[in-house]
Amino acid sequence: MYLAAGVRIGTRMKSAFMKRFIYGVRPDGLYLLDVQKTDERLRIAARFIARYEPPRVVVVSARQYGFRPVQRFCAFTGCTPIVGRFPPGALTNPRLRNYIEADLLVATDPRVDSQAISEAAKVGIPVVAFCDT
Repeated sequence: MYLAAGVRIGTRMKSAFMKRFIYGVRPDGLYLLDVQKTDERLRIAARFIARYEPPRVVVVSARQYGFRPVQRFCAFTGCTPIVGRFPPGALTNPRLRNYIEADLLVATDPRVDSQAISEAAKVGIPVVAFCDT
């Protein structure tokens, strides 16, 4: 299923942190993710997320390509979606109108969703993030 969905195909850049998850390189320069390690980590993340009450799980995506998957995931699970620009202070400032008390943050891209991740770190909220090469 991962192969059919193209999950194994990464980008042309790799980070040192993701090196252990990279299986190889295609002739066009795209890095390939190890499907077994990806499956293992997704299962660990799924078990971790399942430990929390869905309304207290916030799923964020500042990337346009993550909007629809986040909204669908939240519709099925009952989690709280935040798509588009993350409102500063949403996790750290209880005086704000859009303040959210969360027990877990799920991010679609740690680089783009860095505001949400840094706020979660400040208040001690665990983070699950999807990464690329």
